[in-house]
Amino acid sequence: MIPDAKYITAEETAQPDPKTAHKNGQQRYSTSKLCNVLWTYALDRRMKASNKQFIANCFDPGLMFNTGLVREYPAMLRWVFHHVISLFAPLMRILLSPNIHTPAQSGAALARLTIGEEQGVKG
Repeated sequence: MIPDAKYITAEETAQPDPKTAHKNGQQRYSTSKLCNVLWTYALDRRMKASNKQFIANCFDPGLMFNTGLVREYPAMLRWVFHHVISLFAPLMRILLSPNIHTPAQSGAALARLTIGEEQGVKG
């Protein structure tokens, strides 16, 4: 559904060519998520190298319906996504991926990570 990330350089990601900057917003979205993960790894390495007692975490909220993810879709597809497909989220979670959540579920998971209730991991 969402295209794979396309990372070339940090500069190209931050300042894309104006001729192509308006194209494929969803790919830019997935690339921004990849950049978040890469930055988290880099931050973790820097913290370990400086003997700081910090943990760098990255969080994947999963596919969430009823968010702004499809705001650039045509009106009919937006309606279908928000009012029809979202009804099938529980079934999709079983059949397609366990990483499909409501915004409330993802928010609760992020809160648990932040306060350290997940298997001894503390954010």
